[in-house]
Amino acid sequence: MTCGPWRPISLEIYESRLTDLYVDVDVDSSLKSAKVVAHASTEGKAASVRFDISLGDKSVASETVDVADHDAVATFKVQNPELWYPIRYGQQPLYTIKATLLDGHAEADSVAKRIGLRRAELVQRRLTASPAR
Repeated sequence: MTCGPWRPISLEIYESRLTDLYVDVDVDSSLKSAKVVAHASTEGKAASVRFDISLGDKSVASETVDVADHDAVATFKVQNPELWYPIRYGQQPLYTIKATLLDGHAEADSVAKRIGLRRAELVQRRLTASPAR
């Protein structure tokens, strides 16, 4: 075949689904807490999303929120977070953020992502001109 599909094709049918999961993280300057805001975009008629945060096998937080205008948002405060550091500077622990779309009590869809919690800061300083020689 010289044109057209060359790999297997599948047809997916759904009534509700999660289209995106993303997270905003703000680690406090003391490094003692982190604010994690999870966002899940949805399509369809499902009414709520359950967000779960875990580190390895340990559950850190969980919350179920209603979907408003095809978006669900939950804010978590993580105390004493295990911070992610570049290689040779420390450990690289990854938290798992899972969003589960609920249709009544039934799970319609789920998406999970792994994130590292870290604090990064851009410091800009004006360079002083060196004296003329």
